Amino acid sequence: MTIDKSEYEMLLKLGKTVPVLISDNAQLKADNAQLKDDNAQLKSDNAQLQTENKLLRDKVDILARRVFGSSSEKIDSDQLLLDLGDDFEQALNEEQDDDSNEPEPPPKSRKKRTLKKDRLPDDLPEERITIIPEEVKANPDDYDQISVEETVKLDVTPMQFKKVITVRPKFIKKDRSSAPVIAPAPNQLIAGSFASPSLIARILTGKFVDHLPFYRQEQIFLRHGIILSRKTMSNWAMRMGGWFRIIDDEIRRELLQAKYLQIDETPVFYLDPGSGKTRKGYLWVFHAPGMGVYIQWYPSRKASCLQDMLNEYDGTIQNDGYSGYWCYNNYRVTDLKKTLLEITCCWAHARRKFFEAKAESKLAKKMLLEIKELYGIETSLRESQSSKTEREKVRREQSQPILDRIKQRLEQESGKHLPKSLTGKAIRYTLNLWKELNGFVNNGEVEIDNNLVENLIRVPALGKKNWLFFGSKDAGEENAIIMTVLLNCKILGINPEEYLTDVLSRLPHITNHQARELTPAKWLAARQSQSMTG
Repeated sequence: MTIDKSEYEMLLKLGKTVPVLISDNAQLKADNAQLKDDNAQLKSDNAQLQTENKLLRDKVDILARRVFGSSSEKIDSDQLLLDLGDDFEQALNEEQDDDSNEPEPPPKSRKKRTLKKDRLPDDLPEERITIIPEEVKANPDDYDQISVEETVKLDVTPMQFKKVITVRPKFIKKDRSSAPVIAPAPNQLIAGSFASPSLIARILTGKFVDHLPFYRQEQIFLRHGIILSRKTMSNWAMRMGGWFRIIDDEIRRELLQAKYLQIDETPVFYLDPGSGKTRKGYLWVFHAPGMGVYIQWYPSRKASCLQDMLNEYDGTIQNDGYSGYWCYNNYRVTDLKKTLLEITCCWAHARRKFFEAKAESKLAKKMLLEIKELYGIETSLRESQSSKTEREKVRREQSQPILDRIKQRLEQESGKHLPKSLTGKAIRYTLNLWKELNGFVNNGEVEIDNNLVENLIRVPALGKKNWLFFGSKDAGEENAIIMTVLLNCKILGINPEEYLTDVLSRLPHITNHQARELTPAKWLAARQSQSMTG
């Protein structure tokens, strides 16, 4: 039997014995213990759900920033120090202790952004229009000219077209003693078509430089009364990939002479006829700073895609941490019986992980400040145009202590953050690639990050937002060839349409050996040499 507390106290005051069954008391204890277990489980489940909810909110915030926010990752060091809260004073004291024996450097003057002024080239063709006052026209002998005022306007002539007709008269001897003679037809880029080098140059520049899909160019031509279908333009572009293949091979051969390559890849969809779907392929971009860039197309992201480019390569490669590079390195040693490639990684990618976690933990903010110091050293080296040896010396003396601090702090904090949290992922990414992230310290050729190739990869990445996909798997290779040529023009500051018009007018009439001399770098060097001698 069970009684409540008030009944139990009343019975005690009356002096009566209170019968309580042992079994009921045991049941109450068991129920109480079960309730405590249930409460503990609910608290545990609630804590887990809150953690998962926070992780999901962080992911949503990151996606929202990527879609709607600014892509800039610039930070204000002062603001970060303020956000550190309790660590603010400690961080300041650490800085003061580090610099206690050094004079305080003068504050750097903030660089003002220089606005680009509108300017017309000096060698632009001119058309002069002189306006004479009416009274001077009536009596010119009564006036002397004392000065002149000029007003300059930039005039635009709309795109103009003309037919270029090649006439080859046929002759025969008057006595009819021999067969008729006619001059041989000049070689053409595309036999049986009306495509001229300048027209194809305009089309290729429109798509691969100005990111105008063929259907938009079709509409532009139609406004000028020219009916030129997107299918025809697509076929012409495919044919041009074949013409530029020799130049593409020469660019690849030159880049393989470099001892340091930055590599990145970007996905591009392509049509898969018969399936009614698009599939994902990849443009692999290889960049040798100061030399050039080469693009290869593959319908996958497998490590074997690196074999064609790196099979004969022996040097240092820098990447974003994709595991395929290590897989290729293992294959290179075990199957090809070649030496390992030196692999370095990119601090910009490591920094991005902490940037995404800066709202989550003070550690992420502290790491951003440390990484900013690393980049400050690199900026100074770049501005002073330091040599390879000088870069190595400064990095060992100034960058290495910062790297040691970063590693020590991350190892101390690694167990304090959930593995799936943004901070936990940033710590794991950085420590797992620590050896590769330190590769730039003892190699003056290597950059602290692979931002140079990332900037170059933006060109095809921006283009695919407009033309969306390649027409087929095979079209990817031809497109990659044209992109390689035009991206090298961009690096060298060459007018792409001028280059294409000149090279395409020469390719049908020269040998393969002569075509190898028409890479953008060699073409520009020849032009500059001619201008100096001329």
